[in-house]
Amino acid sequence: MRVSSSGQAFVAYRNATSDGGNGIPFVIHSNGIDYSTWQQETVLRTASDDWRFSLTPLLKGGVYILYWPSVGALSPQQIAVSDTSSLPRWTASYDSLENKFYVIYYNYTTNQIYQYSGNSGAWSSKTQLFTTSGSNSSMAVGSYYQSGSINSTAHTLGIFWIQARNSTNFDLKFGNEITSASWRTVNYDSGFDNPETAWCNHNGCPWSMTVDNFSYWVPSVGGNQTGCPQTDYGSTFINASVLHTREKNVDSTSSCFDTSIASEGNFPWMSTQQGCVGTSQKYVPIFTCPRNSYGEHEVAHSDFTYTNVSTHLTFNSRNTPTKPAHYAVLVDLYWWFNSGNVTAQGKTYAWMETAIRVASTTYSTGCSCWLDDPIGFNGTFDPGTNFAFHLVVAQVHPGDPTYYLSAFNATRLYQQALAAWSIPANTHGVLLGIQVGTEGYGSVLSIDFSDMTIGTHMPDAAAADTNFDHIINSLDTADEANSFGKCPNNHSTSPQAYKWTVDVAADSCNNILDSAYIAYYYGLSY
Repeated sequence: MRVSSSGQAFVAYRNATSDGGNGIPFVIHSNGIDYSTWQQETVLRTASDDWRFSLTPLLKGGVYILYWPSVGALSPQQIAVSDTSSLPRWTASYDSLENKFYVIYYNYTTNQIYQYSGNSGAWSSKTQLFTTSGSNSSMAVGSYYQSGSINSTAHTLGIFWIQARNSTNFDLKFGNEITSASWRTVNYDSGFDNPETAWCNHNGCPWSMTVDNFSYWVPSVGGNQTGCPQTDYGSTFINASVLHTREKNVDSTSSCFDTSIASEGNFPWMSTQQGCVGTSQKYVPIFTCPRNSYGEHEVAHSDFTYTNVSTHLTFNSRNTPTKPAHYAVLVDLYWWFNSGNVTAQGKTYAWMETAIRVASTTYSTGCSCWLDDPIGFNGTFDPGTNFAFHLVVAQVHPGDPTYYLSAFNATRLYQQALAAWSIPANTHGVLLGIQVGTEGYGSVLSIDFSDMTIGTHMPDAAAADTNFDHIINSLDTADEANSFGKCPNNHSTSPQAYKWTVDVAADSCNNILDSAYIAYYYGLSY
């Protein structure tokens, strides 16, 4: 039984004919807060079994029900051994912000209240919360059924207990702890462990026939621009968990940049999604593809408090040209304006590219030398498919020790990009594409990347927001329903690399647990 947030009572039961026997599952609810009359008795399934039930109140009066036969009952897990008392005193709460359970234990022998927090298979060690006095086995402890919201990034969990003031009087004490939005990994690859077969992106092998869209690193082949004079391309490949970029475009000119990159996610130039029959996209991402809904494990929003980028790279070598040349070593982030196209400075696009350049260098024939752009050098550019902004944050050279781009602030860079294009600062974007590698003309480069991490602070409700509009509503349930029951075509040794809509069960497929996740946050804004 569970009482909804509006006071209505819901009861789930099976119509067994004997104590503990099998029956058909039903649910019924009170007529509002009139508990003397009941209505809408509903048959959940027509099969007779030892059905079990779990009812969860939603935010606007509704209740979500999970039910399963006895064969699907959950096996208990041991969280910890607290002590050997035969009369334990404990309580449990759920924090929707962090998607964690809190098990709070009252050790009345040592006058301590402590807790364990976590979820199935992942629990914290013991944490002491409060010190009590005069405790004994008659004492009690309780807590909120679930945490209460302070704002979009913090919740409070109330805890109350009884302790002795003296031999005849007792005190009811109250304390609380604050939970905050946890750090989420948007993209993490400790060694580029999920490569896909290289796509071909030079003339004669069009994007529209070859682009995949899923959470695997896809290396380029070279010759990104048509009409480039070179005939000998470099290579980009992943081997032994290292991304090797080998740019070789010595014959190209400033009108024909070449690239040696690995990509992941959605990009503005995509026109189809390989492996998705009947799906296509032109500048607007399509999220119903059963291969994946987007490239990253989680989606960072531009208005989240803090999103950062980290990578390690080793600059092995570069050429000495005989004519003008230029190259950039970069991490490119592609943000999609999910509210629609934006017009600025005579351009209309749905995407913003923010290029983090850890090297940006031009070869001068006047001095026969490479000349670095100054750190902090920045500017806008227009690749023809999106707004773009670049910023030089470092200058790495051949032979330098391995360089670590550590926790670079991508949120701030996005705001700089909007300002440079005179786009309103409140223009919302979501991070859907990542590129790592090099670009340039007249250059021959050898650079290795060993990892890539993008993380963000985000509330749990954001994972249920399939259209990124900061409210969980019927649009999100419709998105999830469109792909219900589908599984990505996992063909890797790491199938859990996928993030499929709201894959809270971490099993890749879109199923009842994902539906329940959206239902739980239904009606919530964040």
